Amino acid sequence: PQLFFNADKETIFAAPSFTISGDNLTATVKVTDDWGEIPSDLNGKPLSVVVTDGPAAQALTTVIGSGPDIAAESGSDTSFIMLLLFALLGGLILNVMPCVLPVLAMKLGAVLYVENRERRMIRTQFLVSSSGIMVSFWILAALVSVLRLTQSAVGWGIQFQNPWFLGFMVVVTLLFSANLFGVFSIRLSSNATTKLATAGGKGMRGHFMEGMFATLLATPCTAPFLGTAVAFALVAPYSQLWMIFTALGLGMSLPWLLIAAFPGIARALPKPGRWMNGLRLVLGGMMFITALWLISLLIPHTGPETAVVMVAVVLLVLALLAFRRTGIKRGSAALVALLVAGGIWAAINMTDDRQQSLVSDQVDWQPLTEEAVNTALSQGKRVFVDVTAEWCVTCKANKYNVLLRDDVQDALREPDVVALRGDWTKPSPDINAFLQKRGHLAVPFNQIYGPALPDGEILSPLLDKETLLHLLNQSQGIEP
Repeated sequence: PQLFFNADKETIFAAPSFTISGDNLTATVKVTDDWGEIPSDLNGKPLSVVVTDGPAAQALTTVIGSGPDIAAESGSDTSFIMLLLFALLGGLILNVMPCVLPVLAMKLGAVLYVENRERRMIRTQFLVSSSGIMVSFWILAALVSVLRLTQSAVGWGIQFQNPWFLGFMVVVTLLFSANLFGVFSIRLSSNATTKLATAGGKGMRGHFMEGMFATLLATPCTAPFLGTAVAFALVAPYSQLWMIFTALGLGMSLPWLLIAAFPGIARALPKPGRWMNGLRLVLGGMMFITALWLISLLIPHTGPETAVVMVAVVLLVLALLAFRRTGIKRGSAALVALLVAGGIWAAINMTDDRQQSLVSDQVDWQPLTEEAVNTALSQGKRVFVDVTAEWCVTCKANKYNVLLRDDVQDALREPDVVALRGDWTKPSPDINAFLQKRGHLAVPFNQIYGPALPDGEILSPLLDKETLLHLLNQSQGIEP
């Protein structure tokens, strides 16, 4: 069945979703105004509806709220409170995602350099870093608001589609790693880049910028609960959008605020010693890996040759600086380590097919379009949708932990399964429209359709193999 609505010009009706119970068909329709906001009270307003089912059609006119058949429901306060909780949890989980963990670990390592582990100094540093996180999320909320007002594409992490932003992040992460490797020491100056690269200085601006930097690195990660909260925020009224982003910032700040409230946690760290030199190298290595990963994200924009040259130049400069700083013996060890890192990077990124470099993907992925979904459903087939991006860390985790498993590969290669993949590495209006229609503006995005799931079932951002296989079987009407 299909429903077509005719109301006042200021009211926008989304595509309906249907549920059938016996002889009763219930259609649920999301309604907004021209600005994508919650419309004014619709109760008592006339509504013309055309219902079609194959060749049959019927038109009717009714008044919204006049009876149980057509009723307007406003958003529930309880539901919004749950979304705020999701945002809080999603922000908290971001701290253990591979995008952010190096920065938090580096921040904890910097505590070791605070003289006498002064409680007041530790509290101040972590409070300032937390304020940097909060300000960053408010800046993100402001940018999303501006993009919505200008009718531009919005989404979580879309700045990673911009090669200039990626280049800036490469420079910042390299400065962090070089500083931790002891190649040079930076103190706060008027230069914005050196402010970002400051680690362990006594200036508070450096700690504030560390919090902002952690937020920037968090945006390509989609943690559990985060996707639901962000998807709601990106289409919600502006007041709720800002509340959701504030809750995300608070959630991500919680570990930092915990140390600010109880500095004894940081003071419980081991006493300074030679082992700190090893810790600096480990933290520097984590940040250097992040820099290499960011360079790999430039390949779709610059081509593999340019990325190879960038990596070669980076390795050469760091090696020369290491020789100059530490002498021939340690410099040679650093050169070997850098060459190994560069070799691993090349092995992963420079194969003929980067997407299949580590484990072979045998699924015949087709381009994602609305037409492809509808065509497959009209043929009685099952559909698995995967929207991914090179910069999405969670997408990579889903790929290697779930999608490349043998049993999942076999299931997606069944004759009646159509596998559709959309690549959001670069801006794509079609993919943005596809996600927006489903109320999601973040990746990873996975959905399953089938004869038993004609409206589709959206999966969790972190895929679970058992759930995926169960829903894929269920979509055909067959229990596993």
